[in-house]
Amino acid sequence: AEERRLRQVSERQAEENARLLAELKERQRLLDRLGDLRRSISLRAPLNEVQDAIVDGACELIGVEVASLRLIDPDDRGFTVMVAHRGISEAMLAHMYRARLDLGVSGRAIQHDRLVLADDYGSEPGMHPVLSENGLVTAMAVPVREEGLVVGSLTVATFRPGRHYSQAEKDLLVALSEMANIALTEASMVAAIRHQAFHDSLTGLANRTLFIDHVELGLARARRRPDGKVGLLFIDIDNFKTL
Repeated sequence: AEERRLRQVSERQAEENARLLAELKERQRLLDRLGDLRRSISLRAPLNEVQDAIVDGACELIGVEVASLRLIDPDDRGFTVMVAHRGISEAMLAHMYRARLDLGVSGRAIQHDRLVLADDYGSEPGMHPVLSENGLVTAMAVPVREEGLVVGSLTVATFRPGRHYSQAEKDLLVALSEMANIALTEASMVAAIRHQAFHDSLTGLANRTLFIDHVELGLARARRRPDGKVGLLFIDIDNFKTL
């Protein structure tokens, strides 16, 4: 009896050790994936590549087949546009690329500036009809910021029945949204610096540096073409400096 009890204790200990090892491996995988995203941002990879990586990371790390990153339309702040997505068919995307700000969990996350969860998407009021009609089961979204202001949302969702999100998965989505915050803020800063470098501060017009850059680009393209020609139109405005 004592031998059997010791064997059972040993088996339980082995199972616990195996569980802890699996948890450590999963935690390391998460840390590695987040580290890759941080490196992409720190190396100033193109914004669209970082946005795609964040959406891919959300699908992989949270274990869903659908994810999207939406930003408020700067030309009409009552709408959002989808800048990155996974798991959305072209047919669905045609109806979802631009959406009203008050539609779905993504819009609610922006409006309420908090994590929003829909455990039964089809029965929730105000959800996107295309997703409801296609049988989306659950979704959650968190706001995304740029320089502290809410400018969009990161959403994950699934068509698989019985899927619920743990607190760890909610925390992970928040962490991924913070990556998007950093990437958008970095991109905004780079764009501002670039604009200052290539535009006149008084008029906002392209300056000599940008002109020379464009001329050199035009000449380089001309060299690669069979005719090897490039045109330049010069307009002189009298007394412009006085103006």
